[in-house]
Amino acid sequence: MDISNENGLKPRKPWYKKWWVITLLAVVGLIMLNPSSDKKSVTINQQPTPTQTPNEAKTEPVSIENTSSNMLLAEPKALDYKIVHEISNKRYDGGKNYFVLIEKVDLSTKNFKVEIRQIVDEIVKSKGEKISIEFVNDRNVLDLIYESHYGKNTLGRILTKEELEKIGLAEVASFDGKLDTGLYQNTLSFFPGIFKDNPTVGEYVETVEYNPNK
Repeated sequence: MDISNENGLKPRKPWYKKWWVITLLAVVGLIMLNPSSDKKSVTINQQPTPTQTPNEAKTEPVSIENTSSNMLLAEPKALDYKIVHEISNKRYDGGKNYFVLIEKVDLSTKNFKVEIRQIVDEIVKSKGEKISIEFVNDRNVLDLIYESHYGKNTLGRILTKEELEKIGLAEVASFDGKLDTGLYQNTLSFFPGIFKDNPTVGEYVETVEYNPNK
């Protein structure tokens, strides 16, 4: 069949029907449908556009996992405490004795020793350096210590073996500040009524020199 036009010339194919145009469009389409494999999935620092100043460039937040290493860097929380009793005539040098009730300490770590030091610092700042402090985590035991010869000595009898054992476990620490008759001028003892062979708290028994931060 002759498809020549009236001038005797065969019509040209439209450009969009030419085989090379169709092939080129197909290749371009495949490229657009497949993202580059080396594209980064997360961008931390976004470069400023030509209309932005460096300070206006956005920075994506980066989350930090709560790993064990970060846990080790965490500050110990402060123990709750309350000064329950005070005695002014126990020390020979006129220093005061304070009987302090604290919450139960966490014995899974030694952080409680740092927490006790923090309380010593606070009490010394408010009450002065010439003081003695008993830190006890049981109110009944605290009152027993206060009423016995350790305190105002009004109990009227000696302590029983069972009571002494309770005191040993409940008296977490004691501090003597500016006391010449102590092991140090500033002496901090942990579980002072317990021996190191005690299966519950023996590993924490310790007496050190501690100069409070004032």
